[in-house]
Amino acid sequence: TTLPDDAYFDTWITNNALTLLDRAPDDRPWYLEVNLQNPHHPWDITESMHRWYREPSVEFPLPLFNTEDIAPETHQEVRRNWAATVEHLDSCLGRLVARVCARGDLDDTVIVFTSDHGEMLGDYDQWQKLSPLQASVGVPLVIAGPGVVAFGRADAPMTTLDLTASFLEWAGLNPGDDLDSRSLVDYLGARARRHRDLVFSGLSAWRMVFDGRFKLVRGYDPAKRIGGDVFEPMHVPLDETERLQRERPQLLTMSPLNFPRSFSG
Repeated sequence: TTLPDDAYFDTWITNNALTLLDRAPDDRPWYLEVNLQNPHHPWDITESMHRWYREPSVEFPLPLFNTEDIAPETHQEVRRNWAATVEHLDSCLGRLVARVCARGDLDDTVIVFTSDHGEMLGDYDQWQKLSPLQASVGVPLVIAGPGVVAFGRADAPMTTLDLTASFLEWAGLNPGDDLDSRSLVDYLGARARRHRDLVFSGLSAWRMVFDGRFKLVRGYDPAKRIGGDVFEPMHVPLDETERLQRERPQLLTMSPLNFPRSFSG
């Protein structure tokens, strides 16, 4: 883009968020939601964001299982721009956290960072979102603040739906039992060993169930190169996938990966 840095949309959003932070009350709780746009197609970046990533020495892995007629150099350019948007996002978050700290509110503020979807970036010939594969449905969820035990990475299944009940509980309200959302507060405070056994997702014709290690998908469009039931193992080396494929019929019968009766697909 030819836009200057201060007119770039995530910079503009961050500047406005900082203004709202400055207006936040000092004598009562406040809530601020900041919806940054990147990283997102078409990965448009400013000249200064592009400057470092144009170096030939900066190389990124090429997409997995990609058969498209796209030159490797083009894939590299796309991934450089994607990385530049991630770096800019990080700088925006840094500015926001620094302002919370400057207000003296850091020790009393729960900070949550997440996303609404992932990005395929050419893996399996797919781009953007809409896929049940992990690069699309898997999103970061980073939470820090009072009552949150710093235990590093957590692989327990959870969903962004759970943030609704969590925010209500952090605000001192009872989420009730009628929500699909389940509060993360006890899990984050190390008062619960596990949050959920399964998470579900779906879009159009496909439905997915995931237990934190294995994922089963039904109804996925065969035109997406992966037809029928998709069985996607997590954290498994590539050389193990053939063995898992042989064991797939047995794995599909494992509880709790059997679909509930209400889970259509």
